[in-house]
Amino acid sequence: MIVVGIGILDTVLMTILERTPEFGLMRALGTRSFDMFKLIVMETVFLSFAAIIIGWTLAFICNYMMLHNGISLPEPLYSGGIYFDKFVSTISLKIFFMPALITFSTAMLVSILPAYRAGYLPPIQAMESA
Repeated sequence: MIVVGIGILDTVLMTILERTPEFGLMRALGTRSFDMFKLIVMETVFLSFAAIIIGWTLAFICNYMMLHNGISLPEPLYSGGIYFDKFVSTISLKIFFMPALITFSTAMLVSILPAYRAGYLPPIQAMESA
């Protein structure tokens, strides 16, 4: 999850750094700092929800296939008095909601500082950063 958090932080930082002159222009035209902050945080919320929906879809497909087919082992494994001849998956709410919750929380956490920076940067300084 640390890698996911760093990836999200990189994406948010790059989008903010690329659009800093635009944010400066918006601020110069009268957009309030807090509105700019909300705009960036809401963008992160929507991107996170889109990523979670895509992730859920792919995870469900993979888990469904693993539930019915599994991965057959060339030789059975023996552990605790039980022979395992194939790995199978299971589908439960915990499998889907825990990673989604962690990903969403991480996205919100790492978006706060860049959003604050972009929202409260003086307009002239933001427009000169191009």
